[in-house]
Amino acid sequence: MPEPTLIDSELNPQPVAPPAPVAGENNRYAAPRARVADVYNDNGDGATQPVKLFSAKGRMGRLRLICWLAVYSLVVGLLMLIVMVGTVGFTAFSHPSQQTMQEIAGKMAAFGLIMFIVWIISIVFMILLMIKRSHDMNWSGWSVLAVFGIQFIGMILVAIMLFRIPIIGVVIWVVTALIGLIWFVKPGTPGPNRFGPPPTPTPLGVKIVAWIFVALYLLSFINLFVQFPTLMTTFSAISHRANSQSMPR
Repeated sequence: MPEPTLIDSELNPQPVAPPAPVAGENNRYAAPRARVADVYNDNGDGATQPVKLFSAKGRMGRLRLICWLAVYSLVVGLLMLIVMVGTVGFTAFSHPSQQTMQEIAGKMAAFGLIMFIVWIISIVFMILLMIKRSHDMNWSGWSVLAVFGIQFIGMILVAIMLFRIPIIGVVIWVVTALIGLIWFVKPGTPGPNRFGPPPTPTPLGVKIVAWIFVALYLLSFINLFVQFPTLMTTFSAISHRANSQSMPR
């Protein structure tokens, strides 16, 4: 069989196979892939990821959330006390006659402004924690905004109904509280999910602080349950008085 000439090669080109991909190099013949920041591809290595407090990425377990909620409450309470002493001072309440009303009002305004800034920062920090807790349950971070909205509307309805129909206000308060408890009770996804591998194991100190906070929280609920009849009597009396004063004579 005669050898193909240069003209035959040009007229009838033979298909050429693409070069095999070299290990460690990008394969330009591979199908394109989109990289999504909040989706994790499991490599099966059983890895964990560290918890970043000031980031919306990653995951956080229940005990870590409870521990940082306790720290958050303690820090905000201490800041309120420090700012109040630094701006208003104890003499404004123990010896009000020593200061004019204008001075007290000015100091209270400064205290309110500082605490508003602290409140904004603390709310952002709390939202970041709740987003990571949502990721641990394989939920979108947008679910945090939904629960915050429900809690906000619930507080308004409770404040309105407690002095009108107290029992309805109590029911609304219980329902909103149970919705918020999901983030503190529901376990996270076992193993990796679309937001990454599980967080690192919870340290012993975090567990101790979290369980102490849970115990104090349960004691406060028990105290509220014991005082519930007295509170309902008080709210009913206030509601009855308000209704009687609003009736035309």
